Order: sequence, then C-alpha cells, then structure tokens
Amino acid sequence: MRSVLNEGIAREGSSISWYRKPDGSAGSYQNFFKVYGREDEPCPRCGTPVLKLWIAQRGTHYCPHCQT
Repeated sequence: MRSVLNEGIAREGSSISWYRKPDGSAGSYQNFFKVYGREDEPCPRCGTPVLKLWIAQRGTHYCPHCQT
C-alpha cells in the first residue's frame, strides 16, 4: 500500500476527469493504472477480462482471477 501511495505522489496524482494541480496541469498516475477504466479488456497479468462492479454508487474495476 505504501509503495502505491508513494508512486501516486511521485506522479503528482491521477487526473482522470476534473482533478488538476494548482498550476492547472494534470498529474500522470492515471497512465499507470492496471485495471481501472479497462472493463472487458484483458488483465495485464493473467489475460482474464476485467470486470466492473458498482459499490455505493462508485465504479470499481478488478480482475476476478487475480483479485479474488
């Protein structure tokens, strides 16, 4: 968990839709997501299609093989 958080900080956050840094530029961590936003695409680790669930009105992407 710490390594993921540190990497997100180093890449200045995720600018998926509306988030911007104070200077108006975008972060770059969204370019390194493995499954988020890749519904029905193959998992980069095992090739199983990525699924999307809705939990508390928020979308969650996961690999049903790697993340069970």
